[in-house]
Amino acid sequence: MRQPLESRRLLLMGIGAALLAACAPRTVRRDVAATAAAAQEQAARELSAFRLQGRVALSDGDQGGSGRLIWEQRGGDLDVRFSAPVTQRTWRLQRDTEGARLIDDQGEVHADADLQQLLDRVWAVGVPVEALSYWLRGSRLPGRGQVSMDQQQRLEQLQQAGWTVDYLRWHPAQGELPELPAKLYASSGDRWVRVVVQRWQPLG
Repeated sequence: MRQPLESRRLLLMGIGAALLAACAPRTVRRDVAATAAAAQEQAARELSAFRLQGRVALSDGDQGGSGRLIWEQRGGDLDVRFSAPVTQRTWRLQRDTEGARLIDDQGEVHADADLQQLLDRVWAVGVPVEALSYWLRGSRLPGRGQVSMDQQQRLEQLQQAGWTVDYLRWHPAQGELPELPAKLYASSGDRWVRVVVQRWQPLG
């Protein structure tokens, strides 16, 4: 009777060891990914004054557009300029302590105390600009959200507020700038926005 019991004990010990061995690498990988994500987000959030130049395309599944993008940010203050070469139209979006304004090429000014409410009312595209100001730098908007990293321990995908953001290309770290996204694609249902960043600049 002892021999079968001993064999069963050894078998259970072997299964337990195998399970621990299988789980350990996954735990280590999760810890490494979490550490890498935290370090990247910290570097991104420390870049609170910056200017980027590039191209943007966006759609709500029905209407959309594309053009040149210049995005300047100093903390919570924004100055975003968009120009569409096909229609030759331009818009400028600003936010400061006095509120938010959207100015078109005809000089018409739309204003609101809240930036997102202003955009939803005038453009109705539904892009979450506050979150985008973080996503552009490779960070989650503070709060809950899931991230996954690529083999170079850079952010590969971010899921937050009903949106999925895929990071397709990165600029290498240079001078005062950490590694920063060069191309990203954000989508939520029929809504999507694609940004290609050609140049990043720190602002003093």
